[in-house]
Amino acid sequence: MTDELQEAVEKEDVDINFDCPLCGKNISIDARGAGLMITCPDCQQKVQVPIPLAEDDAAVVPADDADVRVQALQNALAEADSRRERLVAELEAAQRRVVLLEKSATEQRERFEQISAELVMIQNALDRMVTLLQDAGVRDA
Repeated sequence: MTDELQEAVEKEDVDINFDCPLCGKNISIDARGAGLMITCPDCQQKVQVPIPLAEDDAAVVPADDADVRVQALQNALAEADSRRERLVAELEAAQRRVVLLEKSATEQRERFEQISAELVMIQNALDRMVTLLQDAGVRDA
């Protein structure tokens, strides 16, 4: 029997089948795992087990497993909240960094404009010196 056929035979009707959103590996997990965060066996990244649609819930999760499912969903929610808080903190840090970088860019532009103006003055002074030296050379000759 091929590996794929063996896997299909082993899967039960109450399993949740889904593809890892990161690597595409097909994953099968018991329905009681709906909403849980699991590690993908291929890419080793954390992925959330999808929660079946409401009309499928009665068929997928036996009534005696309702407490287990509620706990799983609460755990998934707590982990999602934690991740959201980390992402919000990262976003705020990135926004602060953007403000600092924009301020730095503005300061650098102002410095470059000042240097450019000073270079124009230096070039004008050099041009005047060349003219004076040429005039002086013409008079001496």
